[in-house]
Amino acid sequence: MRCYISFLSKMVLKGIDKEKPVVLCVGRSLFKKDYKQFSQDKTFAWIWVDTYMLKLALDDIVPSEYQHQTQYIDSLELHKEEWRSAINLMSKFLEKIKKRVAVNSVLTANIDYWQDYALKKAAQDQSVKVVVLSKEFPINKKVSEEYRRKYYKFEHLADYICCFGSRLQDIFIDSGLGNKNNIVVTGAPRLDAWRSAQYIQSGNIVTLLSFREGYGGDSEIFFYDVMERTIKALEIKSEKYVLYIKAKNKIDEKLIKEEVGESKNVIVTSSVELTDLLPRSKIIIGFNSLSLVEALLTESVILVPDWHGLDKKEDMLSTFSFVPPGTINLVTKEKLSKLLENIESTVDELAPIRENRLSMLKEFMQWDDDETSTEKLVKILKKEGLKDKEIC
Repeated sequence: MRCYISFLSKMVLKGIDKEKPVVLCVGRSLFKKDYKQFSQDKTFAWIWVDTYMLKLALDDIVPSEYQHQTQYIDSLELHKEEWRSAINLMSKFLEKIKKRVAVNSVLTANIDYWQDYALKKAAQDQSVKVVVLSKEFPINKKVSEEYRRKYYKFEHLADYICCFGSRLQDIFIDSGLGNKNNIVVTGAPRLDAWRSAQYIQSGNIVTLLSFREGYGGDSEIFFYDVMERTIKALEIKSEKYVLYIKAKNKIDEKLIKEEVGESKNVIVTSSVELTDLLPRSKIIIGFNSLSLVEALLTESVILVPDWHGLDKKEDMLSTFSFVPPGTINLVTKEKLSKLLENIESTVDELAPIRENRLSMLKEFMQWDDDETSTEKLVKILKKEGLKDKEIC
């Protein structure tokens, strides 16, 4: 395993600007949307380490039954020796990097990934600042309460926790993780891409954002029902409209393609950027996701299927006493079909109101017209670590 750690340390440093302070970024594929934006800043040299790379190093050390987000915390006392070995291994990894470059900080995507706990502990032991850019998304009151229970007094090891919005900041503070000195709101760097996005409607694109999994036990059935109704409604328009189905990843893409079959007017892809696709769409269809929140920054009509029968407390719109006009439109089965069969009149009838959309967006994420989320994050990374942990 020492050979692997040596290889990994050399691999992540390949091509790095060694004259700049380094930020070691650890996360999964979804965090790369933020990494792609903030790594354009020239203040630091940015290193990407996928959590899977750390998992390979820790697989034989950390008991498999505790290789789960959040739950690993229960094994820290029970398996002290194993975790000590994991921390020692990550210490060697960090030391090898520090021999070649000046490490400013370790930046992770969540406060509770088991894969990066040992690295954060090693960084703490070596007086390297730990910053978490938390992409947790408390979409409604129900989820917010679940987060409060889940993270109450959680051992996060971070000097600073950066939140996408004030709702998450409040939850973390209420849970006893710190105060506004170390739990700050930066917004989501992924939204910075929208500041330069060009809104050029092609005139013939309808986009369906995949919610095939991750939104309840029967979300797959619900998604395929929406997909089939959308395809059927657009077929009435013959070849005039193209349906893009934006999959979450390659596996999601493969499974959806198998369900769609052969259709020249349906394109299933996980690779297209939202900032390229959504601004060109006449209509965007989605459900309870960060992508749907991003869609609020477009001028496209947004439709949310509303026949799933879920408890309304699980809906992202349960945050609002009423849904502001010109933002998101809840639709029944019949309404979805009717709106898609008459797209031109739908676009006129449900025209977006930008002020309302920005207000809705800010319920979920920080948006500042004068400063980007990347600029706010960089300010935090420039700070000294809270060595005395004055956070309570």
